[in-house]
Amino acid sequence: MSKEEHALDFSRAREASIGRLTLGIAHELNNPIGFVSSNLQSLEDYVDDLKETLKKIEDLQKSRREGDQAAVESVLKSIDQLQDSLAIGDLIEDLEDLTSESLEGMDRLKNLVNSLQEFGKKDSETTRVFKLEPFVSLVLNVLRNELKYTGEVILSCDESIAIEANEARLAFSLAITILHVFTISGKKGRLEIDACTENSDTILTITSEGYEADGKIGKDEEKDFETARKLIEEMSGEIAIETSGFVKCQVRIPSQIS
Repeated sequence: MSKEEHALDFSRAREASIGRLTLGIAHELNNPIGFVSSNLQSLEDYVDDLKETLKKIEDLQKSRREGDQAAVESVLKSIDQLQDSLAIGDLIEDLEDLTSESLEGMDRLKNLVNSLQEFGKKDSETTRVFKLEPFVSLVLNVLRNELKYTGEVILSCDESIAIEANEARLAFSLAITILHVFTISGKKGRLEIDACTENSDTILTITSEGYEADGKIGKDEEKDFETARKLIEEMSGEIAIETSGFVKCQVRIPSQIS
């Protein structure tokens, strides 16, 4: 296969994988969108209650300025009744919770969208030096929906580890390899990703607790994994998988381009 044909093969595989991941992320986006929408509806109801309370306070101030004691007493009575019906203490607590949860949901949405944008826009032709830990975290965030059925995903990576590589190709290769390990593990059990350096290489070890010999690997997924393996080999690296009651995959690549 020529260099141009291989580049086209990678481009097609990458676009197809981004398409599949986008569908997964669309489902993942529905969760925060759902509870943020519900919270906003509750906040809208509370705003109506607060507007009514403020209107009565405004009426009270007006009655006092006009010296209308009967109106003052009437408004105070209605404010007391409104306070009892609203349970002001609970309302304030709910407002704090709803606001906090909504902001958290929006942060989650922003992170998911940003991760997908970063994953999709990386230049497939250039190389640069970058920190490994945030890079792997970005890949895991993109895979969040795909990995949601695993018990736990643990990333152990020294923040000082940096690598010189083609981000687009490494991101694709790492994402596909993680999904491959996850699939042949039976999509269950804890998934651990450990990064370390050895001599002039960076080693990413992906370990899953489970293993199913008949783990269902589709033709497209198998082809993607072979493309990922070739891309790593082009970086003078290698992917090695061991299965024995668990799955252990090592992705070894040079820390710097020679």
